[in-house]
Amino acid sequence: MSVNWEEIIWAGIEKLELTHSCQSEKLKQSAQDYYQQGKAFKNSGDIASAIVNFTQAIELAPDNVNAYFGRGASYSYLGKYQNSIDDFSRLVEFHPTAANYYNRGVIYYLMKKYKKAIANFTQAISLKPNFVASYLSIANAYYELDNCKLAHNNYKKAKHINYQLYSHDEIGLFAQ
Repeated sequence: MSVNWEEIIWAGIEKLELTHSCQSEKLKQSAQDYYQQGKAFKNSGDIASAIVNFTQAIELAPDNVNAYFGRGASYSYLGKYQNSIDDFSRLVEFHPTAANYYNRGVIYYLMKKYKKAIANFTQAISLKPNFVASYLSIANAYYELDNCKLAHNNYKKAKHINYQLYSHDEIGLFAQ
């Protein structure tokens, strides 16, 4: 009886690939579990535990944009703005959306880095031209920079888009 080594080798490779695929799926599921726990902690006000869980999710699935968002927002609640900027910057790298540029702009605004905030809000508008919150945020940043003319122009743009102004709390500005 002759042994077909090629068939045995390919069967072994397929088994290894299947095992790797299963392990990879378990890690992704675990990352999702950590993300969900992080959300629950954040919603209950336990921000430190939320950050720990979001970090675990990121370590298991480094491309988990939701975990970066959750951790970035959580850091901002604690006033750890540079950590928040780091996470929102990763989001912009992974997924350069208007919302992600806007969120990073919000953190720069809270850090009183108004020019960087304006640059991010402007990028958000370039991706989503009717993003009224970005116009309002640009206007607020220009107001802080004592440039009332540009502030007024951006308030007018927001009004022109037929958006009704309403008040936000500082941290409630995040877009998703």
